[in-house]
Parts: sequence; C-alpha cells; structure tokens
Amino acid sequence: MDPQEWPYRLRTARQKKRLVKKDFDKQLIKLSRKQGELWKQRRNLPMIPLEHPYQKGWKRLFVLREDIQNLPNADFYQALLDKINTVKYHHDKSFKIKKRRKRRYGQKNIGQTLTEISDYDWYRNWYKLSDEE
Repeated sequence: MDPQEWPYRLRTARQKKRLVKKDFDKQLIKLSRKQGELWKQRRNLPMIPLEHPYQKGWKRLFVLREDIQNLPNADFYQALLDKINTVKYHHDKSFKIKKRRKRRYGQKNIGQTLTEISDYDWYRNWYKLSDEE
C-alpha cells in the first residue's frame, strides 16, 4: 500500500520539530496575554485606606541646635530657618548617589542648600510690615 493512500498523514522529522516550536510559541503568546489581563486587573484594584499611613524613604531638613534653642532670640532664628529651610527625600539613609565616570565607581553625597532670600522678597516683606503698623 502506498503511504499517500493511508487514512492518516505521516509527518517528517522537520515537520514535527516545527510543530513543537509553533506550539511553544503559541503557549508563550497565551501566557503574555494572560499576564496583560492580570496586570490590568491589578491596576484597576480599588485603593484601601491604611490605618497607619507610612512613607517609604528618608527625609532630611535643617533644625536648630539645642544650644541655639536656649538663647533668648531663638524665636527669630526659628522663624528665619522656617523661611529658608529645604527638604530632601531619598530612598536610602546615607543620601548618596552612584558616581560613574570613566569606569570609576563610587558614591557621591547629595548636597543640600538653603533657600536664598532675594532683595525683592526682603523689600516685599518689609513693605507689608510697614503697612500693618
């Protein structure tokens, strides 16, 4: 009997290999679609309020020293510090960033400066104070 007359079809080794690869690709596509659907479901979940809210990372700012707080004009210094203080946030307590230059790896400190008071701000505040009197 001739193989072409058989009721079923014989596959060659090359065809079998190609079918296995095709099936694997189809499984990958199916998994990718499933992952996308799960991601959409996760993204659309409602927000739940926390009992105790928390903040991830660290916060750095300037504060008055204890010896300055004990001075008679500590209120002046505190008011001045409130005006010029800045706040920095970082994920690590060390406040360092990676420094990569010419294949030399290291860490560099993140600087923090105070806000500058311009002459315009000073005059504007001075005029407000003089108008109140």
